[in-house]
Amino acid sequence: MANAYDGTSLTFTYDPFTVVPSICPLTVTCEGVAGPSAAISCPTGPFTGAFTFTESYDQASYLGAVAPGDYVYTFKVSTGGADPLHNPTFTVTQTLLETCDPPSSITPSSPSPLNYVLGEAAATRNVAEFTVVPSYCEVDYTATKQDLASGDSPITIASNNRDFTVSYSTSLVPATNSETLTVTVTATSKTRWGAATGAITRDATFDVSFTNPCIDTTYVTITGPASLDNIEYTPETGAETYSAHAAFTTNIVSGASHSLCGDITVTGQFDGSDVTGDPLAYNAANRQFTADSTNIAFNDMTKTYGVTAMFTNWPQTVSNPSAPKATATGNISFKDACDTPSVFTASAAGSFTGGNGVGGASIYDGTASSF
Repeated sequence: MANAYDGTSLTFTYDPFTVVPSICPLTVTCEGVAGPSAAISCPTGPFTGAFTFTESYDQASYLGAVAPGDYVYTFKVSTGGADPLHNPTFTVTQTLLETCDPPSSITPSSPSPLNYVLGEAAATRNVAEFTVVPSYCEVDYTATKQDLASGDSPITIASNNRDFTVSYSTSLVPATNSETLTVTVTATSKTRWGAATGAITRDATFDVSFTNPCIDTTYVTITGPASLDNIEYTPETGAETYSAHAAFTTNIVSGASHSLCGDITVTGQFDGSDVTGDPLAYNAANRQFTADSTNIAFNDMTKTYGVTAMFTNWPQTVSNPSAPKATATGNISFKDACDTPSVFTASAAGSFTGGNGVGGASIYDGTASSF
């Protein structure tokens, strides 16, 4: 009789021995059960005449105390006398099959790839338990991971070997070098009853990639003044330096803290183009504009001026169209120096000369007088 812990019944039917004379009574008793565990015992007896007994084993039996292997029932048939010839024995073997060494199959789960944004809060990935048939068979999980080319290890493996954490804020190199790290989870079958002799293994893998937060405003922005002061300048009056505008700063959208994006470069613009010094120059260190021009063509004009802030190492370009950029603008009005001259002094009055009268006066004789 064999059973694979599947809940099916095992039935033994006893056909009575023949005794001569037939009037002698026969009694059958179970003397004991020998096997790999003590969880199986004799059926209740004694029995007279034909009898059957039925056993059934399932998942709970395997997970409990009923070990797989051969269990030998010993029965004694007796006529009541003491002579061993009158007390023959017979055995019945019941086999419980080891269904987990190996199991029928192990099917790995399918974890999805994990992308981690550098500098952000840790990202996690759980690898679901593998599917084992029969379902009551157990496996041991182990895990391996790759490290970065630098030797740094951004991946942490939990004690269950199925939960993983990724965190890294040392540099942007994993993203700029397009590094991809592979994590492997291995399930190895085992038995509850001694050392496995037919263990099988199966693997599940997933890749970890990295994103540069400094080229995407989803993760990082640049904040600064909403606008610049409206200013005035009069050409031909020399240089004039204006008050510093507010600083531009890095804003990490999620609230995380890192300095991966580096410095911010701020440039000045006049009338839609970078400043050239005439009529405006820009000092980024001091965050100040200086106007200086002798070009009176600007007189009575109003132009736009402004600043643009981008990360020094990650400016917004065709290849990085979503990189952070911030701008602020104001108006500069050019005045005409002649509208409000700084000095206006009248010269002394002259007099007529050259006439034939007194003091250059004319006496109506046609003589010219000059002024």
